[in-house]
Amino acid sequence: MLNRINTALGAEYFLKSIVRNNSSRSFIMLSPIVKYNNSYLLDISDDNSIFYSGLDFRVRYHVGADSWQGFYHFKYITLSDEESKVYLAQVQSFISKQKNPDGMVAYYTLQSLSKGYNYVFLTIWKQQSDFANWRKSSDYEQLKYYESEFQVTPVDALYTVNEFINIKG
Repeated sequence: MLNRINTALGAEYFLKSIVRNNSSRSFIMLSPIVKYNNSYLLDISDDNSIFYSGLDFRVRYHVGADSWQGFYHFKYITLSDEESKVYLAQVQSFISKQKNPDGMVAYYTLQSLSKGYNYVFLTIWKQQSDFANWRKSSDYEQLKYYESEFQVTPVDALYTVNEFINIKG
């Protein structure tokens, strides 16, 4: 089981130089859906970070396949200690369901290693349309609460896979 995901945002040419200088690592290069957003590099080597960004996360929960192929949705949220307890209970309820929503490949709850009150809700989907359908479903409603209640401006980021580097399995 993966315990840690380290990430970096930036121009693709810059992120590719990081990849070249760290050939023993397992990376996933993601391209943004929104044209002017940065590329996103995931280091899934389960090792200490090589990045200076501070966007390093502990995997709190994971359900689904270990496949990294698909459409990525990142939801960034910041919670107080009390809000965090409620949120993690909701996540526990969501992942305890017998079946993932149609088209969902994997789900991760990530907690920031540098700022424990920051979380990322990462879902990977077969297709972007599967994600769009889930956003309209009742399953999404219990998590949608965190978009409006606790967040002044919740951050959504949408990406697709550009390249796999040294992925095992």
